[in-house]
Amino acid sequence: KDANILVCVGGRAARAAVVTPAHQSPLCVSLSLPRRLALLDWARQAGAWVIEDDYDGEYRYVSRPLPALQSLDRDGRVLYSGTFSKVMFPAIRLAYLVVPPALVERFDAITRTFSASGPALMQHIVADFMNEGHFARHIQRMRRLYAERRQIAADALSSVLGAHLQVEPQPGGMHLVLRMKGHHTDRALIRRMREHGMSGLALSERGTLPHAVSALLLGFTNIDTSARARELARRILQLI
Repeated sequence: KDANILVCVGGRAARAAVVTPAHQSPLCVSLSLPRRLALLDWARQAGAWVIEDDYDGEYRYVSRPLPALQSLDRDGRVLYSGTFSKVMFPAIRLAYLVVPPALVERFDAITRTFSASGPALMQHIVADFMNEGHFARHIQRMRRLYAERRQIAADALSSVLGAHLQVEPQPGGMHLVLRMKGHHTDRALIRRMREHGMSGLALSERGTLPHAVSALLLGFTNIDTSARARELARRILQLI
């Protein structure tokens, strides 16, 4: 929960905090502005570091994408990390780390020592792709496309499975949350789905409490028509 983040961090004299403020998977909870500022204030006072993982931050459908935590940092305490694997394609195998100016030389030395950089040719291609404006247009186009598919999937799943599952479209990301009604369990249903060639994740497997919420996590980015969405819903219904 948003309100508990700083209690955990501040109470343990931590030297660093790893956060996903734009999109905490799997429920797409975002860190509010007051909490972002409080986290930065903690890092400044403690001399600690904040490692910002911008997981799925580009794909937000209910409002404009949230600004990066690093954009609020005035003390050079935030290291911003991301990857091109989801916004372009996994085989690109390129990630990035944006560090405060005071750390550039140190991180450059580390990179050279361990030869940790990605393929130089691919780096140049991606840099040109971004500098020429193609990357920004690509993100905008895919955001519109995924927003449409998110709605198509949510509508079809709700109409077919509404008596058994409550469909909750998340404000961002690439999956829907389908909360189980009654005495159904997500793990048993996911197991049956996999046996019948369908994929998904059980939300309860990601919980730490003994009575975790039972829900399905279903990706929607490859569902391009209402017919396909309804067919998926009917196949799931047969297994409930």
